[in-house]
Amino acid sequence: MRKLIVSGTTHELAEDLITIGRSPENLVQIDDQSVSGRHAELRLVSGTYHLKDLGSMNGTRINGAPLMDATLRGGERIRFGGIDARYETDTPSAAQ
Repeated sequence: MRKLIVSGTTHELAEDLITIGRSPENLVQIDDQSVSGRHAELRLVSGTYHLKDLGSMNGTRINGAPLMDATLRGGERIRFGGIDARYETDTPSAAQ
């Protein structure tokens, strides 16, 4: 099972498209002013999630590096604005 852990809350990822942001319409809602209403999205492509920043004001980072679009691996640290998160899978990867 793939999971996104945001500020200690675990979100199990099962959908092909998962929106992330402050707005209640998002599947993963992050109630923090540093997070945009529609901040980022996770899209499942060929069994792998891709993370894309949706032009957010405070940006998205993976392992400290700014990103626009990236393929996720288990254990990677993500930052949405000022909020820390972690992507986990049941499969070990080089990022762990």
